[in-house]
Amino acid sequence: MEMDKQPDRMRVRHYQAASGRGTGAERVVCVLLTSPDDILAARNNHVLNCLQAAGVSRSVGVYFYRFKNSTGPFIKIGECTRQEGISVRFQRGWHGTPRYSDSYLGKYTKDGSQVDSEFLREIQRISAGNPAYFVFYEHATLHSHPKIDEVFSYRFHKRFFKRGTLSPERMNGNPLLARRLVWHKTAFSEVARGRFPDGSAYPLA
Repeated sequence: MEMDKQPDRMRVRHYQAASGRGTGAERVVCVLLTSPDDILAARNNHVLNCLQAAGVSRSVGVYFYRFKNSTGPFIKIGECTRQEGISVRFQRGWHGTPRYSDSYLGKYTKDGSQVDSEFLREIQRISAGNPAYFVFYEHATLHSHPKIDEVFSYRFHKRFFKRGTLSPERMNGNPLLARRLVWHKTAFSEVARGRFPDGSAYPLA
């Protein structure tokens, strides 16, 4: 099912999780990013506006950042399990202070200066000529644990690209851990192809 009216540069699809769990009404949201401000702007944030319009801003799930025209590694694979939902990752990760332990911005050194994170540096490369996608897979809270899907997708990313994401992150290396508990096993391959679970393409403009 598709929303009748969607903000510019966004598409939403309902999907049935590959595990068979959930209601089948969970959503995948894909946002085309053409400026770092789509992520970094604290006010009138484009991605947050899209998530709110899609009705998933308070949902848990797994998210992906990847450059649209690149066949190389993704920028980042992440998850959100907090009660406040995916919107809190923007509030704390991008729009909070680097002193937060879960900030995406970077960190302070002993002399008090701030060092930008590699994640932030990749986001700053986004432009109209070098667009990227933010993709969020909503999970049913009672039937999933997004951390499991994050680790599973990361394993496939590492197998496919022979390396980790552009934003360095540590992941559990046990290939069998929680394998039968994965919510939607095909998420990584769908994002890599730029396709929703129903096979339709991500937004181009």
